[in-house]
Formats: sequence, C-alpha cells, structure tokens
Amino acid sequence: MKFINLTRRTEIGANSYYLEIGRHRLLLDCGMHPKNTGEDALPQLKAIADRGIEAILISHAHQDHIGTLPVAMRRFPRARVFMTEATAEIGSVLLHNSVNVMTRQREEIGEMSYPLFTHRETDRASERWRWCPLRQRVSTAGERAPQREKDALTFELFDAGHVLGSSGIFLRAEGQTVFYTGDVNFDDQTIMQAAPFPEENVDILIMECTRGDHAKPPGWTRAGEERRLAEALERAFERGSGVLIPVFALGKTQEILAMLYKFRRESRMYSGPEFPIYIGGLSSKMTGIYDRRAQMTRRQLPRLQLMREVAPFILNDETVRDAPLRARHVYVLSSGMMIPKTLSNVFARRLIENPQHSIFFVGYANPESPAGLLRDAGTGGEVALDPEKPPQRVRCNIEQFQFSAHATREALVAYAKKFAPKKIVLVHGDPPAVEWMRATLSAALPASEMIVPPPVVCLQETKCPDGQFPALALRAVGYYSACHGEKSYNGVAILAKAELRKVRPSLCDEVVDPQARVIAATIGDTRVFSIYAPNGQAVGSTAYEYKLLWYRRLRDCVAKEKSRDLVVCGDFNVAPEDTDVYDPDLWHGAIMASEGERAAFRELCEIGLRDTLRIHHKEGELYSWWDYQMRAFEKNRGLRIDAVLASDALAKRCSAAGIDIEMRKGKEPSDHAPVWAEFLDE
Repeated sequence: MKFINLTRRTEIGANSYYLEIGRHRLLLDCGMHPKNTGEDALPQLKAIADRGIEAILISHAHQDHIGTLPVAMRRFPRARVFMTEATAEIGSVLLHNSVNVMTRQREEIGEMSYPLFTHRETDRASERWRWCPLRQRVSTAGERAPQREKDALTFELFDAGHVLGSSGIFLRAEGQTVFYTGDVNFDDQTIMQAAPFPEENVDILIMECTRGDHAKPPGWTRAGEERRLAEALERAFERGSGVLIPVFALGKTQEILAMLYKFRRESRMYSGPEFPIYIGGLSSKMTGIYDRRAQMTRRQLPRLQLMREVAPFILNDETVRDAPLRARHVYVLSSGMMIPKTLSNVFARRLIENPQHSIFFVGYANPESPAGLLRDAGTGGEVALDPEKPPQRVRCNIEQFQFSAHATREALVAYAKKFAPKKIVLVHGDPPAVEWMRATLSAALPASEMIVPPPVVCLQETKCPDGQFPALALRAVGYYSACHGEKSYNGVAILAKAELRKVRPSLCDEVVDPQARVIAATIGDTRVFSIYAPNGQAVGSTAYEYKLLWYRRLRDCVAKEKSRDLVVCGDFNVAPEDTDVYDPDLWHGAIMASEGERAAFRELCEIGLRDTLRIHHKEGELYSWWDYQMRAFEKNRGLRIDAVLASDALAKRCSAAGIDIEMRKGKEPSDHAPVWAEFLDE
C-alpha cells in the first residue's frame, strides 16, 4: 500500500489523502484550508497529477474535507465520487456558499485565482456524486459488492457520529483492509449519536487526532457540561448580558440550538420573546436539512424540528452589522473560527469592548485563528480579530465549554487498542496532538507501526547537482528544502515542514571544498546539520587523512554554533564502538572502525553532542548499513555508521530513537536504513 498525506502540513487544513492498494488508486476527502487562500488553500493535488484516480470518497461535508472537491473532479474527470446522501445534500449547499465567499474575496483581497470553481461547475459536479447507504459493501463501480469479493476494491461506510452524514470508510482490496475514521465521535451529542464503528481486525488504521493535545477533564460528562452552560447563560441574563456563541454552520449550530431548546423546555431559563436566538443564513440552511432528515437518520430527538420549535431569527452579511445587541439575546453565529468577514467575527468586534456582554466558546478553535487568539487573550487582553482593523481591548466576559464533535484522545486510543492494527497512520491534528497520539499508541501497541510524516528529513548521497534536485515536487507534498549537491555520489539536503532559515551549504571555515558533504539550516529554534562524511578508502591513505581533517573542520564549525538546540545527523562513515560492528575482531583497525576515525567521532561528541540512539538503546545488534554482497543484510552483518547527534539541551527531550530496518527490505533499497530520533517540545 502507498499512502500520501496531501494536507500541506501537520495540521487541520486542506485534508486529503491519496491511497494506493495494489492496482487501485483513490482519494479520501478533498478539503479547503480554513485560513489560507488561493493555491495554498488546496491539498497538494499536484503531487498525484500523473496518477489516475479510480474513486474519490468523501467522509463528510465540513469545508476542510469537501471544500475543493470540484477541483479534484476537474483534475481527475474519470474518478467516481461517493458519499452518504446527507453529505451530498449538505455538500452542495456548502460548495455554492464557498463560491460566493471566494467571489467576494477576489474583490476584497485581490485573490485573482478565485473562485477556484463556479456555481455551474458545482452543479455539474454534484450531479455525478453517488450516494451510498451505511453498512453496505459497495464497489468503485457503484454496485453492491459480494461479501467475499477479493480482488476488486470495495468500501463500506459507517456512521461516524460527528455531524449529519459523516462516515468512517472501511476499504477492502487484494487481501488488505484499511479503515479511515474521518472525523469521529464515540460519545453521544445532543443530536448525534455515538459512532458504532466496526471492531473487526484491520491492517491499516488511518485515524484523526484533533483532540490529541487535550486530556479529558476528570469527571467531565456532556450532561454536566450542558448544566454548566445553562447556568452560565442564566448568570449572563441576570446581569443583562447578550451572549455570542461562535459555531460552525454545520453541526455545532444544530447541537447548540438543540441544547437551547432543551433548556427552554426544562424551564431552566427565560422562554419566549425574552430569550430570542439569532443564527446566520447558511446555518439556517444547514438546520433545515437536519430537520428534513430528522426521522431518516440515526440521531437523538428524532421528532425535533429546530427551525419550528426554536424559531431563530436569521442574520446575513448586511443585517449583522446593525442587528440589535441586547440583553438576554443569544447569537449563535458562524464561523466557529471567527474568520474575518464572517458573522461571528463582525458581531464580536461590536461587543468585545463592552463588559456587559459575553462570548462563549463551545468547540475547537485553531490557536492561530481569530477565535483562538481571542480565547487565549481572555478578558483584559488585546486582540485584532481582523488584520485590517486595529486591535481591541477585550472587556467582555469570556467563557469556554467543551462540546467537541470529535472523539476524545482517550476514546481514540481505546478504539485502536481493540484490534491492534499492523499500521496506524495519524492525520488531522496539530503537531502536539499528533505527537501525543503517536507516543501513547506506540507504548500501548508496540507491535503496531506508527506512521507520521516527519517534520524534518536529512538526506545524504543525493547524487544530483542542485538544479536537478526535486524541490518543486517536495514542496508539492508539504516540504521546504535546501540542497547542496554535485554530479558524483556526494550531495546532502534538508527537508522540513517549516521554512528553512540561515541555510549554509558548507562548513564555516574558509576552505574551498569541492565535495558536497554538509548543509546546515535553522528550523524554528533548532540548528540542523545534514552531513555525509568521507569514507576514507583505506587507513593511512590520502583519503583517510582528508577524512580526519574533515572531521576536525566539522567539529570546529559545530562548536561555533550558538543555538541551544542543535542536531548533527547523517552518514558519519564511522562505527563509534565495537557494539556498532557485527564482528569487532574482523573489523578491528579497518576503515570505518579504526581508532583514528573513532577518536575523531568522539572529539565531535565531546563539544556537547549526544548519540540519541544510545540514549534509548544501550546495546544490541542495531546496524544502519549492510554491504550489498554476500547476503550481508539477510545475515545481519552490518555496521552502525549513521546517527542523529543532539546537543545536551535537546537530547534531554529525546523521547525515542531508532533505525527503520523495514526500509532496507524494499525493492532496490539503499544499503543504508534510515536512523531517526524524536524530541518533545519544551
């Protein structure tokens, strides 16, 4: 199986995943980034431009999962598109709204590539969508598939409990099984019921990580959180406050409306005209779909008709600017992230400087979004909700509640543990969330392989001049890069999910060295060296003396670095100790194991670098290089000549390190296996 995460970074953005199982190629979701614009709002579809897509499967209709589907359908015109019927109805409305937003942004921000697709294209695209019922095995031809079909690619949708129409996708093809959770919730919400996901064994689990960096509070229950919200509203009403609740138009709006309906029915607070509720135009359309499908879908309160029973007032882009901001009114407005120009953003700027009023956050907000910035600023802080407007002092009351439509991290781990898949691919999460999930699942399921795109990759023996390095292709899959190459077997590079700064394709002395063996760059606060040390050829040779001199130059260069967090990694062409050689007696005094080379390596480490592998693995037959001859790899006759060295400060945060021997088993592999190390944030 081949998997490519087409999301541009480790984040919740333009979510999309390419999957190749045998001869079958498909796309899981095709979202739009909630903050980026233009080409940067798209998934990295260019990375698979030359691959024919058999099918596109959509998990649900949130913008970050369906928002650029018409673009994908244009680029892959033969691909069949599948989703639930509810997702199709919601998705059509949301995509037409997106065209309106992009058309307006073309004028407001000068994004001339907008709209990325038109109303007509959206209509034509939606006519090609195929609706699939839940729990029915379907082929990519759109036909009901036999239960014992082995060769054809089949899929089955399971209710994900996230929003109306959301589904997890179970794939079967050529003896392999893959399950993609999409966005899932294993707890009942006010409307949506908990996901009844399959628990059969699966080879590969592709799992979301949205809440991976937030522990479930002790004693938290949804019923208790609903009571807390009701009590907070009562307090706000008693002091004459109007309350803004930023929400997503799909899902969160309907959940909050259902809660407010329950509060009224239970006589917890003011009813009738004393408790008016306002929502946006798009939210009203989504709520209408929820109402029409109330008794057709698996949900709580199946007879509740929100638009009739709650009877909210409707605001639009014009009326929101002069709508009455009054006491004992509740404004349930999108977007949940409070993106500039949206109803919640415009309305918030009217009330945040007024200590009488309140803003209640009820779900996820990207820390860099206006909602995240406002939430973190809190009462007394200062925030600019719109980059075109000056900052404002936050004087209103700010409160937070947990009504996430995503599964808790504890529930996600418990689900994975039920069947211990061979591989777990972690997606849809910010870096701290993904890292917590990776570390926790690695400890809980040591036999399962965790797959997370590494934030930094260092390459050696790139064997190409700089002009031939595939920088554009790497950028297309989310990596910035810097290279230092030549036509021979030398060459080094650094790839990173974050931008590279202070790139230096040489050692820091004045020596002119024709061999491309080192490149350094700063990534965040960490200085990274990717090195390919000389081989030395034979002890005592001119090449050997060059190697020892090169090591001294490297040591002097690294010693001058001021960064507290420092990494020097790559092919050192030295086995530092006898434990790093399969047969110490045979290799005694030989090239790559001579005392002169080992002394040079030790002197490099003595300036304040630690071998991260030896932090976690004190001994054992751990090798990173095997000769191609004499079946050396099969017999494990190897050397450990590759390493990740880290400064003392960074080494203290090294949570794991290892050698990926599986990579050495592939077709036409390198004679090296990748070495890796993981570090915790401070």
